[in-house]
Formats: sequence, C-alpha cells, structure tokens
Amino acid sequence: MGQIYALLYLSPNPVSLDDMVEKLNISKASASLNIRYLESRGAVKRVWVNGTRKDYYEAEPDIVKIVISRLKYHFKEIDDRFKILETELNQKTQQTKSINKDQQFNFYSDRFKRIKKMYDNLTKLLKILPVKSLGE
Repeated sequence: MGQIYALLYLSPNPVSLDDMVEKLNISKASASLNIRYLESRGAVKRVWVNGTRKDYYEAEPDIVKIVISRLKYHFKEIDDRFKILETELNQKTQQTKSINKDQQFNFYSDRFKRIKKMYDNLTKLLKILPVKSLGE
C-alpha cells in the first residue's frame, strides 16, 4: 500500500492500475484492493484522463491532511469504546458502593481514568489542529 501511495505521490501524471502493476511488480488484484483502500481513506483520488476508459489515480499531496484525517477517524472509534467502558465502570461503581471496593477494581478504575484524561487532552489538541494544505 505504501509503495502505491509513493508511486502516485512521486508521479507528475495520473497513474492507471496497469501502470502500478507493471512498475511495482504486484498483482492487479493487490493493486485494486490497495488503491480502493487508499481512496476510501482520502489518500488518493480517481481522476479522468481524456481519451481513455481506464481509471487513473493521483495522490493527495498534503500528507499532513491525510494523517490528521486518519487520526480523527481512529479517535472516533476510540471515543465510542471509551463511552462503553465508562458506562460499565459507572455501573460497577454503583454496584460496589455498598460493598468494600477491592484493590483490583480500584487499580483498573484509576488506570482507566488516567488513560481517559490523556485521551481527552489529545482529542482537544486534535480539534484545534488545522486541516489546511501545507502549500497554502
């Protein structure tokens, strides 16, 4: 996948799947799967080339934009998981209020709170990072 992105990034003109297969010595199936993945992640885009029916691709030239976009995507997944864990932790805390909390529960509860605090700070930082092109 990295080879495909590098090829597109360093190519002054759009590149077809057949060209990728030839230049990178990979199978067409592999090229197709990887280009679709890169396209779905915004790292490459399909472009039209006059006079041909083949699909051609270009790389998104702003690598920082791609990285920030991917981080935001993964942070959304992590956020969903944190919400589930937080709900379960709150339920467990309510259940154990009348009983003495055991050391293991306290240990994991403390670790979760620390990780959550770090995650919240990273999320705030990510929200203020601009997703502008480096060339602008």
